[in-house]
Amino acid sequence: MQLIKQLNGSFVQPTLTIGSKVAIVGSSAILLEKEYGDIIDGYGTVIRFNRAPVIGYEKFVGSRTDLRVVNAHVFTNTSCEGDKRFKTAKLTQPKNFIKELENTNILHIGTAGAGSVNPDEMGWSDRHTHIHPTSKAFIMNYFEVPISDLDKAATVGIKTIKLMILNNLTPHLFGFGLGESGVSHYWEDRDPVSECHGYSDERNKLKEWEKEEKIKIFR
Repeated sequence: MQLIKQLNGSFVQPTLTIGSKVAIVGSSAILLEKEYGDIIDGYGTVIRFNRAPVIGYEKFVGSRTDLRVVNAHVFTNTSCEGDKRFKTAKLTQPKNFIKELENTNILHIGTAGAGSVNPDEMGWSDRHTHIHPTSKAFIMNYFEVPISDLDKAATVGIKTIKLMILNNLTPHLFGFGLGESGVSHYWEDRDPVSECHGYSDERNKLKEWEKEEKIKIFR
């Protein structure tokens, strides 16, 4: 029988139940260098982020998604057109990506600090207008999981990893590009620099957790 964990209490509401063997799939272009698709699909729970696509990339990223973790921008289906980071946003960052996802658990995690943003201002109060009728929405209380040693706002990726650790899970990570100096996406050409997130600090944190055997990283 597969062990089940409940991610609830002070962090996620309503109660979110996932399997104990967790694959967290990042968005780095490094995924295209390995064909991890079948390995990823063998996990009990597969987690993805924001608008990272599956169709057309199955042999690299797998075909299943049990939980998609998104920021407020993506959750509310806000367009990325005009955002200079995404050079082909209309094609690679489709506005209604979340609204069109069927039968998906969607965890809403903002990138603001604890208590600094009212959840209703981030689209939670009218959540049923943002997701497909067959999907279910969850929210991280106060949008915050404590992570030390980060100078900039934590990404939804590292918050999700820390959430797993806090629930005594050891997630296996794919596509986190620890050797990159900036940030890349496997499905699009984007600006590798971010003013919002400190990717170098986050990668150092992942290496720290790896040494402590809190996570496993596939390179």
